[in-house]
Amino acid sequence: MQLRFFWNKHKFIRVIKFNSDKSSTITYYQRATFKPKYLVNPDHIFMSNGYTTIIITDKAQETINPLDFKSQYDAEQFKIAINNKIIADTFSTLKTNRFDLTQIILFASVALNIIILYFTLKSNGVF
Repeated sequence: MQLRFFWNKHKFIRVIKFNSDKSSTITYYQRATFKPKYLVNPDHIFMSNGYTTIIITDKAQETINPLDFKSQYDAEQFKIAINNKIIADTFSTLKTNRFDLTQIILFASVALNIIILYFTLKSNGVF
């Protein structure tokens, strides 16, 4: 049966059903005995891997057009939005706290070096 199924793809119709729980089911029917319980639009039938293929869903009683893609964003607008998000994230990570511990230690060490330099120069008679 498996070999006959493989070599006679033109005799079978593959139906891909998408369920509302985000699962899918693929069913094969013989072309001669195929009697669907839903409306089949001839424009929605396509060939995939040698099989005549139909896509349906459990929410509609007709086939789905696989070429009918509707998107809320144009591809160019989507790229611009992603780039703006990346730039905003980059600049938000560059902001620093005013009282960062590293900066406080740096200023303290510079001040300490100036005080030590002053006392060294004063003890040598420069001041």
